[in-house]
Amino acid sequence: GILRKECRKTIKIRMFFLFSDILVYGKILIMNRKYISQHIIPLSGITVESLPDMEKIQNRWMIKSEKKSFVVSTGTLKEKKEWICHIEDCVKDEAMKTGRI
Repeated sequence: GILRKECRKTIKIRMFFLFSDILVYGKILIMNRKYISQHIIPLSGITVESLPDMEKIQNRWMIKSEKKSFVVSTGTLKEKKEWICHIEDCVKDEAMKTGRI
């Protein structure tokens, strides 16, 4: 789904794909057709942390991995809760598969 990723100077719109073992995100070139600059983050070791709303940005949370951490946000609180729940479920399933739990 489409999330807003907070970067140093601006907020950028990125397409995120959650798979059972990885999180992929990239820049949208042609909506629903082509994405560039994809980043692949293995789910093993990922944590998510809900963040407070800011004046201009609501429904924020942080995605933390061993190599990278960043803040994303959604348009609604429902979307935020769904994303966090799905990520946590996939992380837990991946940890069980690999024997990390």
